[in-house]
Amino acid sequence: MAAIFSGSVCVYVLATCLLSFSSFFTSVECKVRLIGVSPVDSSSKIEDGILEVTAETLVLLRFYGEGLSRESRIAFTSTAGKFNSTCEEDRSKSFEFRKNDLQEIKEAEVKLSFGGPYYVCLRPGSRSKWIHQGDEKSLRIKTTKKTFPQWLEIVFIALLMCLSGLFSGLNLGLMALDPTELKIVMNCGNSNEQRYAKQIQPIRKHGNYLLCTLLLGNVLVNTSFTVLLDGIIGDGIAAVLGSTAGIVIFGEIIPQSLCSRHGLAVGARTVWITRFFMLITFPISFPISAILNWILGNEIGTVYNRKQLQEMLKVQAEFNDLEGDEMNIISGVLNYKSKTVDEVMTKLEDCYLLDLSSVLDFRTIASVMQSGHSRIPVYVGERHNIVGLLLVKDLALIDADDCTPLRTVIKFYNHQVQKVFDDVHLDAMLEEFKKGHSHLAVVQRVNNEGSGDPFYEAIGIVTLEDILEEIIQSEIVDETDIYEDNKSGKVIPGRKKTLMRELSLFSDEEDQPKVSQQLQLAIMQFLNTAFNYFYYYYYYCRCFHHHLYPWDGDNEALEAFKEDVISLNVLKRLISQPNVIHELKLKDADDSKVQNYLYKKDVAADFFTLIIQGKVEVIIGQESLAFEEGPFSSFGTNALVMTRSSSNVNLKGGLQYIPDFTVRAITDIMYLKIPRSLYKRAVQTTLMEREQGLRSSIDRLLQDHSVVSNGPDVDPKQVLIESSC
Repeated sequence: MAAIFSGSVCVYVLATCLLSFSSFFTSVECKVRLIGVSPVDSSSKIEDGILEVTAETLVLLRFYGEGLSRESRIAFTSTAGKFNSTCEEDRSKSFEFRKNDLQEIKEAEVKLSFGGPYYVCLRPGSRSKWIHQGDEKSLRIKTTKKTFPQWLEIVFIALLMCLSGLFSGLNLGLMALDPTELKIVMNCGNSNEQRYAKQIQPIRKHGNYLLCTLLLGNVLVNTSFTVLLDGIIGDGIAAVLGSTAGIVIFGEIIPQSLCSRHGLAVGARTVWITRFFMLITFPISFPISAILNWILGNEIGTVYNRKQLQEMLKVQAEFNDLEGDEMNIISGVLNYKSKTVDEVMTKLEDCYLLDLSSVLDFRTIASVMQSGHSRIPVYVGERHNIVGLLLVKDLALIDADDCTPLRTVIKFYNHQVQKVFDDVHLDAMLEEFKKGHSHLAVVQRVNNEGSGDPFYEAIGIVTLEDILEEIIQSEIVDETDIYEDNKSGKVIPGRKKTLMRELSLFSDEEDQPKVSQQLQLAIMQFLNTAFNYFYYYYYYCRCFHHHLYPWDGDNEALEAFKEDVISLNVLKRLISQPNVIHELKLKDADDSKVQNYLYKKDVAADFFTLIIQGKVEVIIGQESLAFEEGPFSSFGTNALVMTRSSSNVNLKGGLQYIPDFTVRAITDIMYLKIPRSLYKRAVQTTLMEREQGLRSSIDRLLQDHSVVSNGPDVDPKQVLIESSC
């Protein structure tokens, strides 16, 4: 009996323990429950408090409750029930919560078939039962079918990706073609480029409208692409990363790289797509573009100024098909307007000029031909005082033997000298040349140096050829040019020697100055008649203006060429002798150091001088008073007729004429020079002619005479050419 009793007690105790443990687990399970559920990704939504998810799609849900652990599982049932009721039957497969340490919030990825509504079942632990969480709205889930099947969504994603790339590429390719560049391609591109440009131009001219369409379309397809990709992937982060990678690589980088180089072709081949989207987005794009046009104004396109255009040509020089000379010409055309005439002119000291007092004999004409210029400026006095212009064609009817004065030719043709200031730009100068007045202009400036009044001073010569050379950026050398350019002064090899050799064929071997018969007659009349009347003029100057004229007052000197002393016949032959008329040409008339003396003060001279052409400077008196004398001024008359009573006679070593004045040539001159020995023979010939009347004696005496004259020592380096006739 005792054994049975003890066994009964053990069973009772065991039952009591089992009941206690059963009540413990029941109380624990009652404390684990779900309160609500919400969507995490955008593929699900809540309407009227009920969660709606897409059927057959993996969605991420967030569950709210208490007592949730890592071992808790969820499932779904289509049977409604009360909380804490069992749902071992008619439930879906279970889903695990994502691992976290929170007991109130858990997340799980679930996938439901179409049907429902579904209710949530929860298993608190691995050994616990499935407990129904009730039929409240917060725990109720509806399923909806997908709008499109998954394969079609994939097709849409691929299509949207292509459209995204197209809009991005066209935005760069079409908008980079401004209207100006598009017109250039339409007019001078190849056949394909012209065809593409004509297709694009109608839509490109509506720049803001096209821009709004492309941007709106790009944003629309990118947004749609992200939504569809999120619906397929289901994970928000994965969808963001996937859409970002797809848009950046396939929607931006690749299409923009392609359209940046072939935007014209891509835009032309897809113009119908662009037109379609312009039509679709018209209600939004067109009003925005109208506002932009009103605020920003019409699109003009890229316009380059002169410097930018030149720099663009330099940058593209290695890629275009322009040759070096073509680039130089284009560069010169773009630059010449910014340059002034003083940058391209020939400086006056390098110019070939003629003195107005020059004579057009063979030497002068040959010098003009040697210069190689077709227009010769003519000056008076100083070289910067240019008063006329001689054209080479003006010499066509001039006979060098006539020794025509240059002044006569200048006065007859009267070519106007065009003068411009040194700051005139080359474009304005070119317009002046195009008017036909002249193709040569004198460049002048205002000289306000010193204490005197400002005056205009010529500083150089500019010609049409100078401007053309500046435009083409190269020197123009023709068959008459001697120098390669007007800057370096470099002579073209062999050109100057050839020209001088050609001119030497026509030059006189004796190289004598030519005097016309009219000029010889004038000289003879002056010496024979007018010279005698100068006695009264000299006397007046000596009385009232002491030391203003180089004459000592001997009456015999004034009668040296009277007909009683030298007959007209002898005087005529005297003038025509080869050693009587001389020419003196200065090497550089602007060089003040060059001094070409006919007489020097206190230096013996035994000849008479008559200035025929040109000017000389006379310096007399202790005060060295200076004045100029021109043609038919005479000096040294007392050297021909001297007596011991003459004030200018030195008795040492015989009778010598010592001038108390200095005569220096300041321009190219022609002068008559009669030595005393020749004058004496002329007087003797006159006496013999009167006594014997024999002309043969005249020729013999005059032709056998060799002229020997004394005068001031003249440095041969100071004289360029001195010849006699």
